[in-house]
Amino acid sequence: MLLTVASAIECHPPAPASERLGALLAWLQQLLRWQIELTRQTYGALADDEYRGLYVPDAEVDLIGAAEPPLPPALAAERAALAAKRAALADDASSDTPLARLAQTFGLGPFEEDLLLLALAPELDLRFERVYAYIQDDVTRKRPSVDLALRLLCATPAERLAARAAFAPGAPLLHHRLIALFEDGQRQPPLLGRFIKLDDRIAAELVGHPTIDPALAGLVELTMPRRDAESLQLSPELCDRLRRAVASHRDGLVLALQGSYGSGRRAVAELLCAEAGRALLLVNTAQLVDGDGGPAQALGPSELARRIVREAVLRGAALLFSGADRLLGEEAGAAWRTAADRFWRARARVAGSVAPFPSASRKTSVAYPRTDRTS
Repeated sequence: MLLTVASAIECHPPAPASERLGALLAWLQQLLRWQIELTRQTYGALADDEYRGLYVPDAEVDLIGAAEPPLPPALAAERAALAAKRAALADDASSDTPLARLAQTFGLGPFEEDLLLLALAPELDLRFERVYAYIQDDVTRKRPSVDLALRLLCATPAERLAARAAFAPGAPLLHHRLIALFEDGQRQPPLLGRFIKLDDRIAAELVGHPTIDPALAGLVELTMPRRDAESLQLSPELCDRLRRAVASHRDGLVLALQGSYGSGRRAVAELLCAEAGRALLLVNTAQLVDGDGGPAQALGPSELARRIVREAVLRGAALLFSGADRLLGEEAGAAWRTAADRFWRARARVAGSVAPFPSASRKTSVAYPRTDRTS
């Protein structure tokens, strides 16, 4: 049985979150209006052509071939004011939003944070789809493209070039499955031509209505343990050692709890979570290995492992794998063994010693790992 403690988003009262999200969406609307005005000034009469997006006129080709002109003074001043307003929203002491907490947890920068807002908007109001289609010059392009995100959220070509790194496979947005990039009809389009879809689980988190990832249904169970030390048949010395281990390595800790059936391994995990004020995400290891081939199994071991870890992080929960050794056995298959090995190696690079529980009939090991945000 394996217990891990992931870095977490702290719990906060949800009531003011909608107001703060509303302020961010209002800022986004202003930014989109600015982009619409820039489009109209750039393309002139072409911007209102009823066939715009269905053909490419000569005048538009001439504009594409020309150097990018400087912004008109009025639009430049408005863009600077919008940047200052966004900075003020971020610096506001009361701006503790799910978006800000998500950015802190996954190490997102300002561009990535605003990109999540851009992708969230159509999930809340379909009118944003029409605005995106207008700006992108195509009624079928209802989702923001990478190109739109770069043009809208970056003020200069140099900023746009640097921000492309946010879409790298190993960058937080894609690595943690916060967004997905998809193609829309064109085979193997360039990065700029791909469209951004916010992950449904992340969308739920951002609007303050978190639910367990549907892909994990039947595989995990979230609990808030209320167990106390008096209910366990453990010596005070052992309980103290466990508490010290958790206190010293609060995030990223991995405990390998060994014992026969009924020896109280889950109870120990519940005690540690109860005393730390953490939720506990129970993982049905048998279902992972012996799954019936449903939608979750179609994702594959590596993707399922990522989603399980992400769910624990979003919930501020410790992870408990009951029968974790099955994931490394022959019955699990090579794919699960690889995924499990990668997962535990990333979280259990032991910097201390292995300490057996003296009162257990079988040894229980406690590892002191370093946290690895990228795994």
